[in-house]
Amino acid sequence: TQGPAGGQQTRSFSYDLLSRLTDATNPESGHINYQYDLASNLAQKSDPHSTTTYTYDALNRVSTRVYSGGTPATPSVTYNYDTAINGVGRLASVVTTGVSTYTYTSYDAQGRPTAYSQSTNGQTYAMAATYNNAGMPLTETYPSGRVVASSYDDAGRLSTTKAARERNSGGALVDVNKTYAGSFSYTAHGGVASVQLGNGLFEHTNFNARLQPTQIGLGTTTTGATSTSVLGLDYSFGTTNNNGNVLSQTITVSNGSGGTVSMAQSYSYDQVNRLSAATETVGGSSQWSQTYNYDVFGNRWVNSSTGYQLSLLTPTATNHINSLNNRSQMGSSHYDPAGNLDIDATGSTFTYDGENRQVTATIINGQPATYSYDGDGHRVMKTVGSGGSAVTTVFVYDAMGKLIAEYRSDSAQPPNGGGTSYLTTDHLGSTRVVTKQDKSVQARYDYLPFGEELGAGIGSRSSAMKYSATDATRQKFTSKERDSESGLDYFLARYYSSAQGRFTSPDEFTGGPHDLYYLSDAPVNPTFYADLFEPQSFNKYQYGYNNPLRYVDLDGHQPGAAAEALSLGTSVATGARVGSRFGPWGIVGGVAASVAYFVVMKAVEQNPNMDDCRSCATNLEGAQHRLARDAENERNAKEQTSQQTQPQGQQPGQPQGPRFEPSDKHSPKDRGKVSRGPTDGQAALDKSVQVKGTSPRRVGVDRDNKEIVVLDQTREGIYHGHVRSWNDLTQQQRNTLIKAGLVDKKGSIQ
Repeated sequence: TQGPAGGQQTRSFSYDLLSRLTDATNPESGHINYQYDLASNLAQKSDPHSTTTYTYDALNRVSTRVYSGGTPATPSVTYNYDTAINGVGRLASVVTTGVSTYTYTSYDAQGRPTAYSQSTNGQTYAMAATYNNAGMPLTETYPSGRVVASSYDDAGRLSTTKAARERNSGGALVDVNKTYAGSFSYTAHGGVASVQLGNGLFEHTNFNARLQPTQIGLGTTTTGATSTSVLGLDYSFGTTNNNGNVLSQTITVSNGSGGTVSMAQSYSYDQVNRLSAATETVGGSSQWSQTYNYDVFGNRWVNSSTGYQLSLLTPTATNHINSLNNRSQMGSSHYDPAGNLDIDATGSTFTYDGENRQVTATIINGQPATYSYDGDGHRVMKTVGSGGSAVTTVFVYDAMGKLIAEYRSDSAQPPNGGGTSYLTTDHLGSTRVVTKQDKSVQARYDYLPFGEELGAGIGSRSSAMKYSATDATRQKFTSKERDSESGLDYFLARYYSSAQGRFTSPDEFTGGPHDLYYLSDAPVNPTFYADLFEPQSFNKYQYGYNNPLRYVDLDGHQPGAAAEALSLGTSVATGARVGSRFGPWGIVGGVAASVAYFVVMKAVEQNPNMDDCRSCATNLEGAQHRLARDAENERNAKEQTSQQTQPQGQQPGQPQGPRFEPSDKHSPKDRGKVSRGPTDGQAALDKSVQVKGTSPRRVGVDRDNKEIVVLDQTREGIYHGHVRSWNDLTQQQRNTLIKAGLVDKKGSIQ
């Protein structure tokens, strides 16, 4: 129970005799009931919207997911196993009835997918990949036949990413040697210090002693003032505290007439580190400013705004939010029983499926849109418009769940003549400048703290500086796709409204395939979607703990610190993507396939005979989102075997085996049973077994320190974890340890 007398919110949870969560009631989403089969697998979930039923095979792998009740209807999902080459114990296909099928044709001996395809809207898109002995991707083949190759230095860090094969203007596949990124340099702590883009420009990042980014630049050299000739972003942080708050940001760009302009933004915070004010000045003259207030539950409203016209969706007073359930009550706003915004303040309407995913949007004075999702929750298709003017876009993902290509149904031509362009992002992953192959600026983007775009005419920004330019880039705030039809950002699990500064659906344990990954958390912590040490996280609509300059949200679930993660570089990074299009026009995104090294840039290819991928540069929605639990978990069932042993061909201690890397969410300091990090995580990982075949979650023991450790996958081959007592484990985790001989029947480590 939270809040003052007379205005409290209560969250209640019930358990059965086996300590399994059976009922959860939250102010935002109402009552949810969970039922289990005899093997303790989740068998049914019922929320106010619909009921989801799960079935499992003899190995306790999820087989089907069927929805009943609720409008519109939700397609059922079927999982098939074992039939791929080297595929015993591995996923063979995920069939989403009437929407999409993802097929795994073959794996290598280490269980890595080597041939796979996605079939959506009557078309099959085939892909392939190869890997080195350390498990890093060497090549990835796209549906068009384009081959993107990556190479690494002796430390296993990314050194180049190139197109090795692509289609020429006549449509024939030819060998090429087109560099997208190279000349990488790294800091001592493993972060990327600089990288040369394929157009010859350099991106660089400078760090302070706390490993926070103090400058991000794009220019003609790797460091120094000349490196900011295209873009300079300078940051300052508090020197007398260590809360990670960004105090200032200075944006230096060309003014379009041979000079530069510096826009200085300053920020202040309240006593619980929520953003309370933001101001921009140029030459000491105020350009825009905003102040923010919050209620005791973390609901935000804009108290004042000058220099920027607020949207009708933006709450501006405390009575615009219902403090009993954290829902907006502006204008005609209305929510469905599960807590999804189905009518916004302007009268636009939205509907949701059985997983509470937005499936239609009917925008006032705009075009209608429909959205379709695969069994892993990825948006695989959207249609905007109606009748003969409707345009359908198919989104294609690789085996790691990364968006690599788009295919449009219309014959639209790329803006600015197509070709290759490069996306440079800030410390949050937000796209700030797009440059072309000739180094010229194609478009610039700036944002208010909560993500609204600052275009030409706001402050000193002008069209001559390339603000509000005609550009196909949809990766905006934190590199998430911004849908032009609704203005909402697609955050994988749900949608975010920058105008409202909050999500349109509650963060919830929905019982989906990747949510099964969290099931064993529920008996220990039924509010695992929240950080128990951050009370604001209990508000299921809030964004980034209301500190959007410090935190980013990878996948629509719990946020993580951006600047701290940026500094970690190789230790908790994911690589940017490269994609292309086999159709009217498209995009080749970024750098390196699923490599565990970040690149603060993304390359975009817009040409005929390429894979259309205006979003394929997203690197799981942003190359800067280097957090301990990232969106690769969205497809974790497709990356793992169901064998209860170390991955085939990998023995504990060998370089190519799984590696433990600590997470800031599981520090060595004991903050409670959910978050204490292990004393020797690698030892526990080396003596670990997989809990179930549909999840990468493992449980292991550190014999020397007498610790039982639950291990979650950060990204492919990398794990973080937390210590659990025997009583804190689920029955399935206990049985797994006993069967593996790691503990006796009383939980004593053997």
